[in-house]
Amino acid sequence: MSDGYAAYPPLNNGGDVVNVACWAHARRGFADLFKAGHAPRAGAALKMISQLYRLEKKIRHRPADKIRQWRQRYSKPKLDAC
Repeated sequence: MSDGYAAYPPLNNGGDVVNVACWAHARRGFADLFKAGHAPRAGAALKMISQLYRLEKKIRHRPADKIRQWRQRYSKPKLDAC
């Protein structure tokens, strides 16, 4: 997991490394769009990310296997719907 730093994509040597971004960096783009013009889709994305953050806060002190279960049950359906 990384931010959008331009040096990271070249590290993907033929598919051995998959670059993914964090929610904080993704959220910033949606927040900028929403502030600029109250874009409805950006607002919906911010709401969904907020729900994901709330879940993460709730489960952060649980064992890793329980965190995975909660994410699969509650976060994955939200992300699949996007």
